[in-house]
Amino acid sequence: MKNSQIKKRQDGSKYPLTPKLHRAVNALIKSDCANYYEGNCLVLDGLEPVECPQKQNYELCCTYFQNAVLPLDEALEAEIFQDNSVKYCEVCGAPFVPKSNRMKYCPDCASEVHRKQKTEHERKRRKNVDI
Repeated sequence: MKNSQIKKRQDGSKYPLTPKLHRAVNALIKSDCANYYEGNCLVLDGLEPVECPQKQNYELCCTYFQNAVLPLDEALEAEIFQDNSVKYCEVCGAPFVPKSNRMKYCPDCASEVHRKQKTEHERKRRKNVDI
């Protein structure tokens, strides 16, 4: 079972979210958080609806979001916690978590780049063939 406390920096402060990360977190909450319904947090709802606190804050404050929802987007999680494991695609610039230290491209661009490289290699190989 995962830790039920918010991850904090070594100095004890919570991880801050830049406006770009905040927008990505809000999109992830809307699409994947099981406790989010029409702008409200179902866990915190008592007699009155309570607005989702994670959507309002520019820092991580919801343990459910951190432990259950954030791991669904590895690149966002690595960006927030500033792991050294995050890389940026050389084609589109999108952040991704590499599966090996040699990866240069995000999974979306990799197949296209490798297809073009293979085509160019075959073209060069055929060019040097004597008939």
